Amino acid sequence: MIEKYIETIESAIESLGVKASEIRGEENGQWQIFRGPICLFIDVWTPVHNTDWNYTVEQSNNTTFQVIAPITKLPENEKLFSFYEELLHMNMHIYKASLIININDRVLAVKFKQLVDGLTEKEVIDALECVGYYAEMLTEYFVKKYNVKKISE
Repeated sequence: MIEKYIETIESAIESLGVKASEIRGEENGQWQIFRGPICLFIDVWTPVHNTDWNYTVEQSNNTTFQVIAPITKLPENEKLFSFYEELLHMNMHIYKASLIININDRVLAVKFKQLVDGLTEKEVIDALECVGYYAEMLTEYFVKKYNVKKISE
């Protein structure tokens, strides 16, 4: 079942003028594409176990499509509260994507995630454009405001 979504994603990648075979990740259903210096990680997978944390209408169809772009390191600890508060405020206003953190690696990322049922090439391209747009814009914003290091450096 996941193969048809892999074909859809690869077709969308090819429509951008990029050879999908050249940007595949180590595992089936993974790719990395660059928008300028920013790497966008593309994944499609079916979880082995569904969790109550994930809302799905049907327990049997939870195959997921995701695009993530790590953009900056987190700020110094004394700036974290205002940083987190700003992330929450931004998440309320941005469309289709969200800002997430990986606390273990101290990284801020832009994320798009949806269930794949009926996934189209247009949705894949929209997700890449959306994540890429916010990643470019917000990298510069957070570097200037919080003096954080870009991941793309």
